[in-house]
Amino acid sequence: MWPALFAWGAGLIHIAVAAGSPLGVLVPLTALGLAELAWGIAALRLGRMPLVRTALAVGVLATLGGLVLALFDLMAWIPLVSSSLMLLAIASASAVTLRRAARGSNGRSADDRDADAEPSARSSAPVGRTLIGVVAGALLVSALTTPALAQTHAGDYAIPHGEMTGHHGH
Repeated sequence: MWPALFAWGAGLIHIAVAAGSPLGVLVPLTALGLAELAWGIAALRLGRMPLVRTALAVGVLATLGGLVLALFDLMAWIPLVSSSLMLLAIASASAVTLRRAARGSNGRSADDRDADAEPSARSSAPVGRTLIGVVAGALLVSALTTPALAQTHAGDYAIPHGEMTGHHGH
């Protein structure tokens, strides 16, 4: 479940960074962000990580691409670090899933192993533990995502926190 939450956090950051970027950066970052959001939805829907090998590759490549953007001042460092932490967590989970599938393959083809590389954890986990996991994951993702979004062009236009805007008299 946490990889899906991480994908949503990284997707939101990438879309926010894209919002203030030149066209050559806007299009790939928006596509990456939308793909991350869709991947997170698919992961929750399936109860496992879909496209495990692709998630591993995209996690590593997107992190390296973000580093290049940051070096050319097209992405601030806080969004880079936040999105990279989440993407590398997804890549690590993907690597563990692939490793487990390789160990337990018992002669099955690679496609068969990918199809059920990570069995659904929803059916075996107690509801209370699952709820605690969701809340903890959401808190972690929000702690990483909120400061990163504030450092984007889109965050520049957000209402300042702690200040009243508009009509003050009642």
